[in-house]
Order: sequence, then structure tokens, then C-alpha cells
Amino acid sequence: MRLFSCPSCGETLFFRNLDCESCGAALVYSHATDEFVISDAAVCASRDTPEACNWLPDDADPWCLSCGLDTDHSASELRLPFQQAKRQTVRQLLRRGVAIVGSTPQVQFELSEGTEEAPVTTGHANGLITLDVAEGDPANLVEVRESLGEPYRTPLGHVRHELGHWFWQAFLDTRFSTDAFRALFGDEPALAAQVLLGHPDLIKRRWDLPERPDLWWVADFSYVWTAAGFCNVSFITEVYSRRILGWRVSTSMTTPLVLSALEQALFTRRRTSFAFTADGLVHHSDAGSQGGFNWSSQDCRFEVIVDAHPSLRQGCAS
Repeated sequence: MRLFSCPSCGETLFFRNLDCESCGAALVYSHATDEFVISDAAVCASRDTPEACNWLPDDADPWCLSCGLDTDHSASELRLPFQQAKRQTVRQLLRRGVAIVGSTPQVQFELSEGTEEAPVTTGHANGLITLDVAEGDPANLVEVRESLGEPYRTPLGHVRHELGHWFWQAFLDTRFSTDAFRALFGDEPALAAQVLLGHPDLIKRRWDLPERPDLWWVADFSYVWTAAGFCNVSFITEVYSRRILGWRVSTSMTTPLVLSALEQALFTRRRTSFAFTADGLVHHSDAGSQGGFNWSSQDCRFEVIVDAHPSLRQGCAS
């Protein structure tokens, strides 16, 4: 987010400023000019509420462009993090020429507080974005992060995520069709059924079944955040010992990300035991794959060597 300047004294301002901490001037943000201006009688109706809106209202409307997207205006402190996130994201979309108002469907926000007895179903449906403002409570947000396995979940990220669904429907969905997609990439339901039929699940989550090492290997690949950005990782775990036999880190999600980890796992075993053989070994990975992973099956029994890779050949279990 860029820094702004006070139109009165030139002091540095942040996007959330209601007034200048140097000269005390009351300020409002104008989305038309992307600058702060001196506040007069025209302020958003949410300014003097817990939601502390610092935007200039549109024409005769008591609400600014951002607050005007809400289905109700019952201000509360829990809504503040989501209102701040919404204002920041709306500004970014406007700077990129996205028509926030007048699109089809028109985007709207329903900010509701869920409880254990009456939880809120969040998501996007035909322009209406529903968010649970209970996540505005830091303690509750931590619980949600842990329960959903989303350690980086934030109000800003959630607003951007749901707006992405709206953006697709409003500006991109008419350019693509299911028929055109399947003509280019294939019939995804039929392909998924074919994969599952050809490579059945041999593990069925019976992780305690192996009675010795090297009966089952399980592959996992994902992405992690580092100081340099996101990177992709893959692991090969021996189920009986819970030992990671092979791993690979890469900036791209391609076939070598998984294949190199498998080759390292085989090398690890052969280095410690010349008598090691992959006969009877079941290698389990998930069937849902993207990009270069489309060749992967859900369960493969590694028997000998892959033609293209002298260290590995895979025979799929039937």
C-alpha cells in the first residue's frame, strides 16, 4: 500500500488515517483522485462509527463507494478489519480500472457474525460475498486458522479471495464455456473417473497395517512460504518407520519435483542395503494432479526402471 501526503502540511499519511497527526487537519480519501483531501461536511456515514471509514461519500449518497457495497450498515468493532480490508481491495481494483459498480452481477458484501449455534456460511454466490466478522476477533481468528489448516488466513486475504470469484463471474465467465474448456483440456469428470478406475486406492488410509519397512511409501507435495517467496516441495515417506526417504524443493510444479524425490528415496534404500528391492512396494500418492503431474497415478507398485529414467520404472497396480 502506497504512502500519501497531507494536503495541508505535506506530512506522510497512511491509507487508514482519519486526520493528520502533524497539523490536525481532518481528512478524507477520494477514490476519484487517489489522494487525501481536506474534510468538509461531506464524510461517509460510517466515519464516526466503530468502522471508522475515511472515504469521501459519492455525490448525495451518505455512504462512500466501499461502504455502499454492504447489504446493511450495522457498524461494529468486529466489522472493522473486514471494512479496512474491503476499502484497501476496492482501491486496488479501481486503480486497475475494474468497474466495481454497474457490473453484472453487482458485487455486494454481507458482513454477518456467526456463532456456534448459528454459524455463517462464507463464500460468493452470484455477486453476494458473505463473510463471518467473528474472525475480526484475533482469538477467534487463531481458532479458525487452526481448524481449517490455514495459518495465513486474514480478513484481507479472505476479501480478496471472494472478490476473485466475483471478478471471474463478472468479467471472465462469459469468455469461456464448459464446452470450450473440455474441447481444449478434455472431459474432466470422465478423466477423473478413468484415473480412479485404472488406479484403485490400495491403501485406504490403513496407516497402521504395514508390519515392516518398505511395504508402503506415501508421497506428498505442496507449497510453503519462505522469505524469498513460495516454493514447491515433495516428500516420500516410508509409512512403517515414518521416515522421509526422499525430498525435493523447486520453484516450479513439474514432473521432476516428484520424480527426483522418488529417485532419492530409492537411492537412500539402495545405499544402506544392496539387498533392497522394490518388489511388492506400494507407492501411494493422490490422484488429483495438475500440470506436469498428470502422469501420476494414485497407487503405483515400483517394479523395475522407467525407460526415460534408468533409476526408476513404474508398473501401475491394478
